[in-house]
Formats: sequence, C-alpha cells, structure tokens
Amino acid sequence: MNEHNYGSVQIRLFAWKAVYQGGVIELVDHDEYNWVFSADGGIESRLRAV
Repeated sequence: MNEHNYGSVQIRLFAWKAVYQGGVIELVDHDEYNWVFSADGGIESRLRAV
C-alpha cells in the first residue's frame, strides 16, 4: 500500500495482480500503460494518469 498526500486530497493505493488473457486493453481512468519486467523476472503492467 502507498499513501500520498496532495494537500486537500489524500489517496491510498493498493497493488493487485491480474492475469492478462488477451483482447484489447481499454483505458478508462488512466492515460497510458506499459509493461515492465519485475524483480522476479515476470512482467507487470504499469498504469499512469497524465
């Protein structure tokens, strides 16, 4: 869990794992995503809101 405080807004982020099984990834709340290698050699998805 990560906590961030932006003055009047405080958010708490929780990481979840999921398995991508195919299809088109459609972003709703984020502006971009990318795949990165994790420390254990797996692949993770990173979402970023711009």
